[in-house]
Amino acid sequence: MEGGSTDGETLARFAQLLIAQEKYSDAQQYAMRALEHEPDCAEAYVALGDLYGEKRPPRAKKAIENYVKAIERGNADFQTRMRLASALAGEERIDEAIARFEE
Repeated sequence: MEGGSTDGETLARFAQLLIAQEKYSDAQQYAMRALEHEPDCAEAYVALGDLYGEKRPPRAKKAIENYVKAIERGNADFQTRMRLASALAGEERIDEAIARFEE
């Protein structure tokens, strides 16, 4: 991925692969690059939400913020809503988790 132009969604998907490999620092860099290319890239916000949820210690508030941004930008699929609901439940925001999941 060095060199040429790459779209935000491709960079965000690569960030997801890096998260799966627990290469969090690299994943964050690719997610941020995705947003530089496409500021409304929902997939990049999902990647950041996953990243903050996976880091130790988890940063639930940052994960929640990024999942909400992903949904606002058009990624309201089942997985993203479930990730958001899980993060909210982890913060003991159960009613909000249920409401967000049912949207």
